[in-house]
Amino acid sequence: MSKKLSYILLFFFFIPITLSGCSKEEIKKSDNSNRIHALYHSLDLLKINYEARNPSDFLSGFDPSFKNLDQITINTREIFNQFNPITLHLYLDHIELEPSSSSLVIRWDGEWTPAAKPAIKASGNAIFKFTGETVPHLIEIQGISPFLPPLKEKGL
Repeated sequence: MSKKLSYILLFFFFIPITLSGCSKEEIKKSDNSNRIHALYHSLDLLKINYEARNPSDFLSGFDPSFKNLDQITINTREIFNQFNPITLHLYLDHIELEPSSSSLVIRWDGEWTPAAKPAIKASGNAIFKFTGETVPHLIEIQGISPFLPPLKEKGL
């Protein structure tokens, strides 16, 4: 009988106490947290669409005010036609949030494989500047762009 009493006490006394300690309120994210999440997502989409060699989806991550967007569009189509596969690794080092824009400091390494030739490998550092919109778009790349293989960057 004492074993049965122990189970009854456990069920009716201890379990409700432990469950009452769990909060039922939803945690609200801060505005900065939402912006950072959106930046990660935009950066990830750029990488995914670049590696998938999908020019329209990749270029949709760029803001129309991006300097030399027409040239980026031409280069992107040439790169996607010339290299398969493309592998890109982006490492986020720092985030700067400003009222109207955001900057991501990244390190990267990539590998571009042309048909029947050895892969071209490169690495570098860049600062990606994004719009301050709900869905951030890339407005500038400072440093060495991870979206240009080394031969393309040198104009070869």
